[in-house]
Amino acid sequence: KQGGPKPLIILVSALLAAALFMGAGMLIGRELAPKAEPQPTVTVTVEAAPGEQPAQGSEVAPPNATEGYGILISGKAPSGDKPHLIIWEDPQCPACAMYETHFGPVIAQLVADGAITAEARFAYFLDRGQPDGASLRGAIAMAAADAVGRFDQYHTVLFQQLAGGVHGYSDANLVEFAAMAGIQGADLATFEQLYQDR
Repeated sequence: KQGGPKPLIILVSALLAAALFMGAGMLIGRELAPKAEPQPTVTVTVEAAPGEQPAQGSEVAPPNATEGYGILISGKAPSGDKPHLIIWEDPQCPACAMYETHFGPVIAQLVADGAITAEARFAYFLDRGQPDGASLRGAIAMAAADAVGRFDQYHTVLFQQLAGGVHGYSDANLVEFAAMAGIQGADLATFEQLYQDR
C-alpha cells in the first residue's frame, strides 16, 4: 500500500481545477462583454401587512439573489470558511452549455457536500443589444424559477436544451422548460405570471 494521494481526491481536485479554469475564462469573457446589463428581476405582488393594501407590480430580486446579481446554487449563501465559486454564463452560450453538462453536476455535489458555495451570474452578450433578447428572457425565466423554488432544476434544463440544439428561446420554450424542470400546478401558474410580467 502506497502512501500517496487517493485517486478520488486527485479526480475531484482535477475537476475543481478545470471548473475554476473555465470559470476564470467565463469571467474574462464577461469583463470583455458590454457593461450595464440589467439584473434579472421578477414582478410580484407583495403581501400586505394586516390593514394595508397590497402593492401590485413591485419588482424584487429572486429569493436566492446575491449582491453581485447572481442566483445561489442550491440556495446556499457564501461563508468565510469555504470557497465561493462565481459562474458567469450567457443563457444562449454553447460553451456555457458544455461547461454545465460537464461541471454542473460536480459543482452541485460540492455545494451539497458543503465543500464550496456557488452562484450563477448571467451575461447577455449574445442578445447583441436586443432589448428583449433570448439571453435576457432566459435569465428572467431562471429568476422566476427561483421564485418558486426550482432555480437549480430550471438552470439545468435550460442548458440541457441548449446543448440539445434549442437556440433563440421563444416564450413558449421557456415556459415548456419550466414543466420539464418539475414546476407544476400553482407554482407553474406563478412562474408563468412572473415571466409574463417581466
